[in-house]
Formats: sequence, structure tokens, C-alpha cells
Amino acid sequence: MGFAGLSSADADQVHIRYSNNGYYEIQMPGATWEQLGFAKGTIPADPAFATDFQPVSAPQNGASLITSISRTQGYNYTEMAGWFDPSGKFGELAFGAATPAGQVPEAGSATYQGLVNGTSDVVGFDSFDGHFRAPVSGTVGLNFDFAKGTLDGSMTLSLNDGHPNDLGTFNFKDTVFAVGSTTYSGVFDTSVAGSNFFLGKFTGPSAQETIGAWALPFHFSGDNQAHQAFGAWIAKKP
Repeated sequence: MGFAGLSSADADQVHIRYSNNGYYEIQMPGATWEQLGFAKGTIPADPAFATDFQPVSAPQNGASLITSISRTQGYNYTEMAGWFDPSGKFGELAFGAATPAGQVPEAGSATYQGLVNGTSDVVGFDSFDGHFRAPVSGTVGLNFDFAKGTLDGSMTLSLNDGHPNDLGTFNFKDTVFAVGSTTYSGVFDTSVAGSNFFLGKFTGPSAQETIGAWALPFHFSGDNQAHQAFGAWIAKKP
């Protein structure tokens, strides 16, 4: 499997924040905070629906953050994006307005349904792009019992290496969630060896939405081999 050095350490992640000066800032792994601007060489027809951004110091095509415009799909507090930096690192991330401590419900239960994006180490090919790392996408469902402090759920994925391939549904196991906690974690129920985890947190004033990062080893029927995928999710209450 590929992706040597796959890391969930905070220092290896992209960070996004809104500054007091009225603009967004980005911190690429190992870099300092700087202003996030429109990608060089692009002129958005409508800036409100622009998707391609980069750190202002980066040369054209030297770094990128491509957002999904999640608000067009009913999200109010979260966003999902793909990124790459000048060193060649890349990935998917979800970010948003974190739920403050003490504002996660401690009674009742809720189900969150959402979207998943990521990348695999399966190598695809088409006549336009040539060889490429096959993307993965799908859905996620998370069931929280706030009163008991429990979580169950699953993620369903497909892969496109030039042809669509269903990878299946992967149930959560060994979940960690406590009453009132703003975060949660766990692993996927798979017998394939590799990086296997998910990490999530709530977003919105009272946990209306949630974001997550994940890594999943899987068996690919296309070559009958074990492979690795990683990515992010966003989810909200129906």
C-alpha cells in the first residue's frame, strides 16, 4: 500500500481561521499563517461561489485549497476541501465553526447524515489525465446517544479508477464519545491491515453539524490487493 508517512498529527494538517482583519488565513503543514486568497490566474465570475484558493505567497499552481461550497448542499457551519502544498503533500480536510464546550446536548439522541471525499493509492488511468490516484467518495451516517455518551455508524465508499467501483459499507467500532464531549473517535470494522481511524468534532452553536477525518485500509477487487484510502467528511442532522 502507498501513502508512506500518513499522519493524523495536528502539525501535519492544514489549518484555517478567520482573522480580525476580515479575511481567512491558512497554515499549510510546517508553514506560518498567511492570508488565503483567490488562486492566481483565476478571475471568479462570482466571488461568492469561487472554489479555488491559495496562500497569497504561493506562486501560481504552487499550492491550492479547492472547496466544495457545502452551503449549496444545506450546510451552515462546515466546509470540505482538497489541498496540496509546495512540498507535494496533499489531502482532504473538513473545517468549520467548532461547537463551544458545554453546548453539545446531554439528553436525547440524533442522527447525522453526510458526504465523504478522499483519495486512494489505487492507480487509475484515462486518456486525458494519464495515471492518477483514484479518488473515493461516498456517504457517512453517525448515530449519537447524547444521554448515554455512545456512538455507532458507518461509512459507504466507492472508488473511481476510470470506472466506478463500490468498496462497500464499513461499520464503526471501538468508538469513543462521552456525554457532553465536543469530539469523538473510533476505527472501522475491517480485517485489512493499514492505517485505520476516524476523528471528529461537532460544529455549529449547538452541534448542528459535524466534521471528521478518516483513514481506511480496504481490499480492491480490481487487482485483488489491499489498499489504503484517507479523507474527510461533513455531516448534518436531516
